[in-house]
Parts: sequence; C-alpha cells; structure tokens
Amino acid sequence: RGSGIGRQLLGEWLERAGLTLETTRAYARGDIVVLEQRGVWRSPESGVVTGERTLASAFRTDERRVVWFGRYDDPASALAAAGLDASDELR
Repeated sequence: RGSGIGRQLLGEWLERAGLTLETTRAYARGDIVVLEQRGVWRSPESGVVTGERTLASAFRTDERRVVWFGRYDDPASALAAAGLDASDELR
C-alpha cells in the first residue's frame, strides 16, 4: 500500500507481495492502458496460494516507458480513473 517512484520499487513490491498477474482483458486509448488481471498471491516462504481475485492495473506511457502506474481493486475503478470505458477494449 502507498505510492513511490521507480522501476526498482515496483519490482521489489511484486516480489515482496508474492503476486503474479495474468491479463484477461486490455483497454487502451492514446498513452493510457488498463489491464484487467487475475491476481494470485502466494506465501514467499511456502508458495501456498494465500489469495486470488480480479483486479486491474493502469499505466501511462511516454512512447518508450511507463511514467505512471496504479493498481485498482477492480476493473471498473481503473477504467473510471483512466477515463476509459468498454469501447476502448482491445480485441
């Protein structure tokens, strides 16, 4: 929980959280992308699944790199925050 800046911070957070993400849907317009994802959390010590849920990640890019990232508890919240809707789904 919280916020920060940097690729290293994001990588450390993912490792510490024991989170893996599988993208199930993608939305995009301009430099904004929202990914609907199935998240699975595993205990770093045992590898046992400790939680699963659908969530979403939103990104803003500047052609070559991600300049902003946000994780949301559900796809609808991410789409609303990003200003996207169902018509922006990539097929």
